[in-house]
Amino acid sequence: DVYKRQAEYGLENIKQLEDANMISKEDRYTSFLKDIALEVANRAERREQQRKEIARLQAALKQVKKHGEYMKEQISEFESYLKSCRENSSRSDKKVKSKPYKFSYKDLQKKGVIIDSDVPPISRGRTKFFISMTSIGQFDVEAKIAGLSVGKMQLELDDLLIKKENNVTRLELEQVVLDVNMTIFLINKLFLA
Repeated sequence: DVYKRQAEYGLENIKQLEDANMISKEDRYTSFLKDIALEVANRAERREQQRKEIARLQAALKQVKKHGEYMKEQISEFESYLKSCRENSSRSDKKVKSKPYKFSYKDLQKKGVIIDSDVPPISRGRTKFFISMTSIGQFDVEAKIAGLSVGKMQLELDDLLIKKENNVTRLELEQVVLDVNMTIFLINKLFLA
């Protein structure tokens, strides 16, 4: 009974294919059988290609994971080294005090350190900046107009480097805007070179 229904279903499908001129009774369905044989052969070939591709991708994934582990180890070693360097420098140079370097407003503007300002133009000629290193990586900047202190700020090299890494080019302070790259350059030149 089941076989009979399957046979009837198969004959119905063959009739539909004949009506659509996809197969022909005249060649005893030879072209249809060839297509089926080709499909079966191609399916086996495709499975083999897929098996090879899966093996290739698994090998690539294994390499990526291995490289990822290596990179994690490298980062961990670098972080340990950096921590050790910071601890050593803070222990040995905790009280590093440097003589302040004096710059006029015009000097810092010409060097590209000051890129914008709320300091009135009339006061700029009498404005001086004093930059000193208080400890490794920390710098005090004091602004004076006509010898009177008008503002103090502290810059940290790590903060400036993070800003540079994140493509932040401006450091906005109370009265002036500094160029991050030029500020790092000046600090390196004065204190770290």
